[in-house]
Amino acid sequence: MQKNTQNRDFYSIFSRRSLVCFFVIICLFMISGIRVYEISNGEKYLAAQNSQSLFRENIAAVRGTVYDCNMMPITNNKKTYYAAVPPTPDAVVSVGDYLSEEERNEAIAKFKERKVAVCRPLKQINNKNVAQTDVYTTDYENFLFEHLVGYVGRDGHGSCGIEAAYDELLYSGEYASAVYRVSGTGYSLLGEKPYFDNDLAKVKDGVVLTLNKKIQQIVYTAGEKLIKGAIIIADVNTGKIRAMLSKPSFSPNDLSSAVKDKNSPFINRAVSPFAVGSVFKPCIAACLIDEGLKNTVCSCKGKNLIEGRAFYCHKRDGHGKVDLKTALAVSCNTYFYSAGVLLGGDKIRKSALLCNFGAPFDICKNISVPAGNLTKTENLKSNSQIANFSIGQGDILLSPVNMLTLYSAIAGNGSYYLPSVVEATIENGTKKEYNKGNKSTAMSQTAAAEIKEALREVVVSGTAKQAKSEKVSICGKTATAQTGRYNNDNREITNNWFCGFFPYENPQYVGVVMSEGTSEETPSQIFKEIAEKITEMYD
Repeated sequence: MQKNTQNRDFYSIFSRRSLVCFFVIICLFMISGIRVYEISNGEKYLAAQNSQSLFRENIAAVRGTVYDCNMMPITNNKKTYYAAVPPTPDAVVSVGDYLSEEERNEAIAKFKERKVAVCRPLKQINNKNVAQTDVYTTDYENFLFEHLVGYVGRDGHGSCGIEAAYDELLYSGEYASAVYRVSGTGYSLLGEKPYFDNDLAKVKDGVVLTLNKKIQQIVYTAGEKLIKGAIIIADVNTGKIRAMLSKPSFSPNDLSSAVKDKNSPFINRAVSPFAVGSVFKPCIAACLIDEGLKNTVCSCKGKNLIEGRAFYCHKRDGHGKVDLKTALAVSCNTYFYSAGVLLGGDKIRKSALLCNFGAPFDICKNISVPAGNLTKTENLKSNSQIANFSIGQGDILLSPVNMLTLYSAIAGNGSYYLPSVVEATIENGTKKEYNKGNKSTAMSQTAAAEIKEALREVVVSGTAKQAKSEKVSICGKTATAQTGRYNNDNREITNNWFCGFFPYENPQYVGVVMSEGTSEETPSQIFKEIAEKITEMYD
C-alpha cells in the first residue's frame, strides 16, 4: 500500500516537472521566433544586416573641379570608363572582348575567387548585369598648372596652390566606389547586380580660375627656353592673370625627384621677390612727369659723381645729351641717377607705393603675394642711396606678379587692378563671383601716355629690339639686375627681365618674363614669341 502511494507521488511530481519544462521550451521558442522576426523585419536590424554584407571597392576620390576662365576643366580632366562585372557565366563571357590582356587576366583572377571584377573596359559592355560608370580624375602627365593649381595628397586633401586654398570647397570626403553584396565567407552573392556609388554632381562644383588654358599652353611652350624664372600674362583692363609659369617645374606624379632637385622646383618664382633693376625706371619717369619735371635733360658721360662716389652707366663712354624719352629707350642710368636726386627719396617712394610696391596682396582666397621689399625712408637719406634706388638697385625686391601693376597702369591710362587668379566659385550649382577689388591710380593719364610712347621706342630702337615683331606692336622695358650672388665661375648671377604689354594701339595684355640667371633665349625674345602666338590665336 505504501509502495503504491510512493509511485503515485513520483509520477505526480514527474508530470508537473515535465509540464514546466515543456512550457519553458515553448516560451524559449516563442521568444526566439519573435527575435528572428524583429531582426528580419525591423528597419534598424535590416540596415545593420545589409551593411554587414555590402563590400565597397574605392576607385578614386570624388573632388570638385578647377576650371579655366572658359569652363574647361583643369582638374578632373581625365575620364576613365569603369565596369563592375559579377562572376556569373553570362557576364564573364560577355566581357572578354572589351578588356585589354592585362585587365582580362586580373578579371579572371577575381572570377576564380567568386568575386566581382572592377575593370576598365575599352568600350561600353553590352550586358545588363554589368554596372558601368565614368570616373573623373586629374591627369598630371604634362600638367600645365602645377605651381598655381597644385596637387592632391594621398589623404584626398589639397597639398598646395588652389587645391589647398579652396580645399574646403573641393574636398568631399567621398569616393567613387563599386558596391556589391558578399556572403559571410566573402564571396559575391550570385543573382545580385553590383552598382557604382559615384556622385558626379560634386565633381561639377569647384573653382573657376582667370587662367586661359590656351594662353597657358603658349606660355608653357615659350617657357621651355627658361632654365630658372617666371612668366606672367594678365588682362590689362581687369588685372586677371591669364597664364602663370614658374621654372623649373615639377611633376605631381614624381614628387621625390623634385625634392632632390637643387634648383628648388617647388618654389613659385612668379610670386617670389627678386632684384628688379631697370624695369623699375618707368616708376621714376611717372614721378618726374607728375611733378612737372618731364623736360629734365641730362648729359651722360658714362658716370656720375655723387657724394664723392662714382655711379656708372652701362654705356661707359656715355649717351651724351638725353631727355626722358631717350633715357628710357636706351636705359641710361646716369639720367635716372640725376632724376632721382632731383626728386628726392620721399617722392620716388610715394610713386612706388601707388603701384602697391612693398605691400602684400591676395590673388585669391588664402593665396597671398608677399610684399617683397621696398627701400625704407630711413635708407633714402643720402643722395647715393637715392641714386641706387632710382635704377631699381639696392635692397628693393619685387616679384614678377608685383611688377604687373606698374605696366598695367602705363597700358591702362594710369590705373590698374591688383592681379587676381580666381573668377568665381561654384557650389551646389550656384556661381559666386570673386571680388577682385577696385581700381587704383598709379599716375596721371598724361604720364601713362608719354611713358607708353617711350616704351614703344624701347622696343623699336632701344634696348629691347629683340622684342620687335612684324605681327604685333609690343611695348616694354628690359633689366639686368645685380643680385650680389655669384656662380661657381665667380660670375655674378643677374635677374634678367622684360616687362611690357601689347598691342601698342590698344593694349590688351600685360606681361612679365624674368630669368634668374641665363636662359636659352632672352626675356625679350620669349615675350615676343608669346605676344605673337596670342595674337595669332585671336586672329
